[in-house]
Amino acid sequence: MITVKNVLCLCLCLVLIAACNSPKKDIDKSPSFPTKFHPSVIEQAEKFSIDYFENIVHVVISEPFKAAENSLDYYLIPKGQSIPDSLTDENIIRIPIERFACTSTTHLPSLDLLDCSKRLTAFPSHNLVSSEAINRQIKAGKVAELGKDYSLNTELLIEVNPELLMTFTLDGNFKHLAPATKAGIATIVNADYLETTPLGRAEWIKLFGVLFG
Repeated sequence: MITVKNVLCLCLCLVLIAACNSPKKDIDKSPSFPTKFHPSVIEQAEKFSIDYFENIVHVVISEPFKAAENSLDYYLIPKGQSIPDSLTDENIIRIPIERFACTSTTHLPSLDLLDCSKRLTAFPSHNLVSSEAINRQIKAGKVAELGKDYSLNTELLIEVNPELLMTFTLDGNFKHLAPATKAGIATIVNADYLETTPLGRAEWIKLFGVLFG
């Protein structure tokens, strides 16, 4: 005797079979952001914080260099979204970042872990890179070599034109960033080296996660 329960079970089986046999669709891996962010809670890091609003992320680097008296504020806004009038003169970073430059080897592991190595377009010294994925990018000629620390080749940086340059400072000297800033390249300071615990330092990957989507 056929019952309603039998019919429902049969329908469910047919749906599962169809799902298993259906052709796989190509996954769109292009960077995208949801209308609303899904907050990551900062539990171990002490040198930065992330506050989430519906369409804006407020990042505060509380100690950009040792004994710094002032914090640095950044506002991360999805591409295509208008910038509120109140933030016109603030540090705006358009996200997600697709062309990235950084100045420290400590920034590179986060790119590998988030599968974003291909977004690196410039780095100071290629001989310091140990990442296999990034070295493949270097050999393919996709990562410009910028020089060392405060002697960055700013002309090359401007030519490569990354959407964001992540840097660090030991003493609050940002003069070497002036040409990039003047050229419209957004910059952000990473102070992970000031964290007092390994877990605190590791948690900076959450900042990369927001930047890359």
